[in-house]
Amino acid sequence: MMFQFVTKTVLSIFSSLWIISITQAQIWTPEKKQQIAQYMQSIKSDTAGLAIGVVYNGKIVYEQYMGLANLEHQAKVFEKTRFNIASNAKQFTALCILKLATEGKLSVKDDIRKYLPKLYPNIATPITLEQLLNHTSGIRTSEELLDLQNKVWWKEVGFSNRDVLRLTEKQKTLNFTPGAEHLYSNTNYILLAEVVKKVTKKKFSQYAKKLFEDLGMKQTLFKTRYMAVIPHKANPYGKWGKNWVVEPSLYKNHGDGNLYTTLLDQLRWEQLIQKPSLLPQWSKIIQKSQLPIEASKYRKYGYGLMFGTYKGVPYRYHYGQTAAYGATFLRFPKQGVAIVAMGNNRNLADEQVADKLATIILGKEVAKKQSFDAQPKKVASKRNTLKSLEGYYKGMTYGLIIRIKAKGNQLYREMYQRDPVEMIHEKGDLYRYSNSDILRMYFSSNKGKSTQFTLYHPEIAPRVFKKLPEFKPTKAYLQAIQGKFYNDELGVYLNLKYLKDDQVEVKTANDQYNATLIYKDNLRAGGYQVNLVWGKDNQLQELRLKSGRIKNVKFVRVN
Repeated sequence: MMFQFVTKTVLSIFSSLWIISITQAQIWTPEKKQQIAQYMQSIKSDTAGLAIGVVYNGKIVYEQYMGLANLEHQAKVFEKTRFNIASNAKQFTALCILKLATEGKLSVKDDIRKYLPKLYPNIATPITLEQLLNHTSGIRTSEELLDLQNKVWWKEVGFSNRDVLRLTEKQKTLNFTPGAEHLYSNTNYILLAEVVKKVTKKKFSQYAKKLFEDLGMKQTLFKTRYMAVIPHKANPYGKWGKNWVVEPSLYKNHGDGNLYTTLLDQLRWEQLIQKPSLLPQWSKIIQKSQLPIEASKYRKYGYGLMFGTYKGVPYRYHYGQTAAYGATFLRFPKQGVAIVAMGNNRNLADEQVADKLATIILGKEVAKKQSFDAQPKKVASKRNTLKSLEGYYKGMTYGLIIRIKAKGNQLYREMYQRDPVEMIHEKGDLYRYSNSDILRMYFSSNKGKSTQFTLYHPEIAPRVFKKLPEFKPTKAYLQAIQGKFYNDELGVYLNLKYLKDDQVEVKTANDQYNATLIYKDNLRAGGYQVNLVWGKDNQLQELRLKSGRIKNVKFVRVN
């Protein structure tokens, strides 16, 4: 392998965002290009396909087109093929907002109600544009609200930005107080597109089209009609059993996604990010778009872009998936590397292909995975009784509830919709999962009683679970879990009926679920978590529902 060394310590690549150590070995080499070619040859390419490219120090150093854009006509993926890059569109909606802010036509500190006054009239707390940009607004995502109405959002023919706006206008509450938490919501970016429309007095898609033209990305456009004809569009395919089927997109909402583009246009965008001087008039805006939002406390999401570490290497990234379309954008500023992968094949994960290329290109920099303690540094030799370890424990990170239960001389971990796992004793209060050689649980005690446990895994940061108060439901408590509840924002009823043991029946107009009481006032039904709120008369008065990207959705007792 050839290595390039020079005496200077730092090379400025037109932007402070892309500073690279010259004493570092050359990242892009012929050997690595050959390794990538060999890997790509191992991928089946006679079905729906993929377009993938690499930009290094402002130059396109690799591009590959494989598979078919249209299975019916056996049309191959090539440089003009347009893919739907789904949520990766958010970076461009954010760019529109940044451009208008730079021109003084709006401020990211503005309240969304300045432009869309019908939203949340009873909420006094400001809901700012920057909170929408980094998903700290608390605004619920529309597709999961539709799920509660027994609708599948991508099957809703002609579902539009106006429909999302109307659905949001009916919402009286938020997931949480704006700015207090982070929860990803596509509705944030659809509303931002509506703000652009209000400020510019143009359709968002038209304003964005001019922006793309100015950037030199003339094959990129937002889809605003669900039956629109898009030249060289890749159809989305998934294989169900032995048969390939088209997975159609019947919606037309956009801003959060629904952006069709070519690989070359996206590689052009990566070049502009690495070398903003290619378009001096855009330089400051582009540089700002690649940083976290300046005044926000939440630093892991910015202008349609995530921030983190990839196997210990700092990077900026985003993923997108809608129906069978998928797209992955990975940027490694210090190394001067950007990877773009776009596909129309549900059975070929674009993120896995991009991940493999990143591992090859970065080489030794990611050869050693970030490691964490596999167990506590010190383990007390004294062992507490299994009985003292029993109880319910709640995770401090995601709120997951785990039950620890002793059966005879063995300890077990129990979780909702998971098989019980026997815990193997190692030393003191340290236990190993019987189905894993590397996952361990260590109990911390006070005066002989367990207060928490910590999960240890060499590839995951330790996770703490605090012990909850003891819970043994009475017969009266269980029998009181019943009633009819209504959410007037969605026009949806929930009916609860206690069955037996820890089982509760949950009915809607179209569905029926068996829910499990996993702890006091906490029901789980499939992907839904339902918290019970009681009145002073010990009557169940309200339900608060959580699922994925929505939370605190209130259902009030009506009988």
